[in-house]
Parts: sequence; C-alpha cells; structure tokens
Amino acid sequence: MKWLVFLIFLSLCYVSKAQKFDLQKVRQLYIQAIENHDDCIRLIQMTKTDNIDTNALQYGYYAVAKILKSKFLINPISKYSEFNQGKLMLEEVISLFPNNLELRFLRYCIQYNSPSFLNYNQNLNLDKQLIDNRIESESKDLQSYIYPIIQSF
Repeated sequence: MKWLVFLIFLSLCYVSKAQKFDLQKVRQLYIQAIENHDDCIRLIQMTKTDNIDTNALQYGYYAVAKILKSKFLINPISKYSEFNQGKLMLEEVISLFPNNLELRFLRYCIQYNSPSFLNYNQNLNLDKQLIDNRIESESKDLQSYIYPIIQSF
C-alpha cells in the first residue's frame, strides 16, 4: 500500500512539472491568438490560473486571453462580459505588480486596440511612457518581444 501511495505521489509530481508555464510559448501564442480563435483557446488553456501570487505573468496572460476571446464571440452580451472579466483581472494583477513591464505592455496593447466605445484607454500614455523609459534596462529577450509589436502600432 505504501508503494502505491509513493507511486501516485511521484506521478503527480511528474505531471505538475510537465505543465510548467513556458513564457516563450505563451508569448508566441499571444501574438497568434490576436487573429486566431483556436490559438486564443490554446492560450487560455495554457495560462489558466486562479493564483495571482504564484505567477503574475501567467495570470496576466490569462486575463489578456479572456479579453481576446471576447473578439471571437458572437453574442454581444457574452462579448462584453468576457471582455470585462479579463479587464478586471488585468487591472488586478497590474495593481499588485505595477512595475512589471510586461504586464504594462500587455495592457497597453489591449487598450491601444480596444474600440473606443468600451472606454478602456485610460492608461495608454502612462503605460507607453513606462515602456519607453524602462525597455532598455530589461532583458534582450523581452526587448526583442516588445519592440516589433510596439513599432507595428
């Protein structure tokens, strides 16, 4: 019996390691999810988490994926509801981690591309200023991710 419990424990440890958050894959999937519903669903599945403290970036990408999902919904009430859920989640994680450049970048992208009638553009200038001021001090990896997207706007 002890061996059975031990084997179950080991298998659970292996499964939890296999589902590790892969930031590079998530970043690539985010870019694809902007225009592709299937990639958006994959992004939601890959980032789904309720624990904001464990991985703020994972939570932030999950929030953004929910916002992107609203783009592909047909029912206007569902679209608005999904958008607002994602927006509230994104604002929550940014309020807890206001100096996280990648989270601020994600919010900038969402606000820049949101229709004006949703009135979700209050932080555009502040986020852009933060990105411009801090991007050079970030990792080359993050710079190479952010620069092409910002320049496309």
